[in-house]
Amino acid sequence: MQEVLSLFKTVQPDLEKFKTAKRNPVILVLDKVIQKLPWESMAMLSTTPVSRIPSLHFLNSLTWKHSFDRPNPSPTTELKLRSNGIEVNPKLAYYIINPGQDLPGVQLRLQPILEKIWGKQCGLSGAVPVEQEIKQSLMERDIFLYCGHGSGSKYFPMDNLVKMDCRAAPILMGCSSGQLTVSGRIADPTGAPIYYLLAGSPGMVGMLWEVTDVDCDRFTIRLLDLLLGARKRKVLEKLNHTPPNERSVKTDLPSPPEQLEPEMLRAVAQSRPVTKNFLTGAAAVFN
Repeated sequence: MQEVLSLFKTVQPDLEKFKTAKRNPVILVLDKVIQKLPWESMAMLSTTPVSRIPSLHFLNSLTWKHSFDRPNPSPTTELKLRSNGIEVNPKLAYYIINPGQDLPGVQLRLQPILEKIWGKQCGLSGAVPVEQEIKQSLMERDIFLYCGHGSGSKYFPMDNLVKMDCRAAPILMGCSSGQLTVSGRIADPTGAPIYYLLAGSPGMVGMLWEVTDVDCDRFTIRLLDLLLGARKRKVLEKLNHTPPNERSVKTDLPSPPEQLEPEMLRAVAQSRPVTKNFLTGAAAVFN
């Protein structure tokens, strides 16, 4: 017994390091029955970067594509492949807010923030987007942010998506935008994540089920705050300290994080806690 205790004391310092060590990403290949569950929110995975993939064939194809067949519109906007992943340019983005014109709270919360970050010319607020405009954004931008109902398929049909080469990593902040629908016992589940991966997208952030708009906006703001630089963080901090009586709608913005997180998977994991953990946070997944 004494030898066991002595051995434990010897390795204890090394074991403590595991609590703060950065883990490599975990890739989940889920069956169509269990893919509806928020596995990423289990205690053992809650702080780990986790991604979903429909099959190993998808993983192999996407790895090959982003290693050899990258979009190259110009040297300044090229998707850069690093040894540990694809480097996206957060300044090369396009956003769509409240295209159905029935989510005024979302527009009032997010529009001033996104206009400060990217400018009015890089997005659309409170108006129906043109299909060609969405297509061009997905092909030429690094980030495509959608804040509205569902996955936005109403404005850009998924059948058209698979016919193009998708450059952008979409962040679809709408109810059930990341949900896969099972039709029958034989067919594989389908949904926006599958279509975006088929189009060659490097990945997609979406919601597994219906979520509230305020909580969804909190997740969106924290995610952008982690991914973007200190200049953006000051913008969010200023908005967060606006007196409640001066706000046109309830904002309740999360406090700016102490450190940035440039890796998308880790940023998604770190953004979940600012929401209602199991109602909204668990719904956010990366495919």
